[in-house]
Amino acid sequence: MVRDVTVGTNAINGAAVNGYNAGPGWDACTGLGTPDGTAILNNLP
Repeated sequence: MVRDVTVGTNAINGAAVNGYNAGPGWDACTGLGTPDGTAILNNLP
């Protein structure tokens, strides 16, 4: 019940370390994705 985030990064310009890139499935940048509120509500008992 999440929307997969597949594009983007959490890098900060000028930071001493690189960030992580988003990609299909689980990734360090976005985890499993963002909650899909409609899907969550539709699956409540």
